[in-house]
Amino acid sequence: MNVEYINPFIKSVDTYFEDTLKATVTQGDLGVSKGDVNPREFAAIVGFNGVVQGIIAMFFPIKTALGITSKVSAKQVVIVDDKVTDTIASVILNVVKEAKDNFPTDDVNAIQVTNAAVLRGSEFSEKYPGGVWLEMPFNCKLGEFKLRVALQKTD
Repeated sequence: MNVEYINPFIKSVDTYFEDTLKATVTQGDLGVSKGDVNPREFAAIVGFNGVVQGIIAMFFPIKTALGITSKVSAKQVVIVDDKVTDTIASVILNVVKEAKDNFPTDDVNAIQVTNAAVLRGSEFSEKYPGGVWLEMPFNCKLGEFKLRVALQKTD
């Protein structure tokens, strides 16, 4: 996997959290994911097709999802409901939009979002191109979360 495909997503996470949520994120070390899924976490997943194909996913513990939703709502949210799921969906879609705008191609239509979902539980399996997920952990005042990227250039 080419780093030029990963960097726009990492930068987009930084920008979204800083500009929209007013929360500075710190990045952990980029590494290969073991693919572990905590059944209590939210998994926000977006598929891509075009000059690259694959998946990006963001994993949020409940505490972080509630913290982000509270920040967006400007009031404390303590119950996991559709508002939390919708907020997490909005986070990943905004991260993806900005990353697409900064992708290493001149053709704005070269990458299309094929599907998006927010899941919770462990009754799903992550299938991805190239056989490896790269994972970047993040932390901020709203909580910790992970970004996973599995993209490969199409022929």
